[in-house]
Amino acid sequence: MNEKVAAILVVDDEPGMREGCRRVLASEGHRVTVAGSGEEAIRLFSARAFNVALLDMKMPGMSGIELLERLREVDPHCVYVIVTAYATLETAVTATRSGAYDYVAKPFTPEELISVVNKALALHWLRLEASELRETAERNLLLVATEQSRTRTIIQSMADGVMVTNREGMLVLFNPALLS
Repeated sequence: MNEKVAAILVVDDEPGMREGCRRVLASEGHRVTVAGSGEEAIRLFSARAFNVALLDMKMPGMSGIELLERLREVDPHCVYVIVTAYATLETAVTATRSGAYDYVAKPFTPEELISVVNKALALHWLRLEASELRETAERNLLLVATEQSRTRTIIQSMADGVMVTNREGMLVLFNPALLS
């Protein structure tokens, strides 16, 4: 069982495949939503966020690749996995070029499905963590810049001469009063 509960979307036109994936992934503790078509998947994506989406390559109306491209416009942070019974090198290349993280060939075992989903989730959690770290670093840099600006303003307005050097003895800051 995973530490974090994930929201997973399974899109497949075969009811047995959808239900089988739902059962396997739900037994791992995930919240699994299923869709029987690309159009239904787009509606679901518009209403809520998913961590991972499993997309059938061959569906009537809209292919998995077309769906992948549409869903990436809605949520670029979701990790997409293509599922297909037509596993070839060409389909794998097409899927990854379109933004799929991974590719799984039908038929697959529950263990193979769990493994692919766990790898996709690991990537998703890493992306989220990297984004949070980037945001924290940006906030901290802004705070440092603000504090530096305040310090410079205070030093520039002092009547007494001020000179600041770094550890190597290089002059890094002075005010106009020092030159008077």
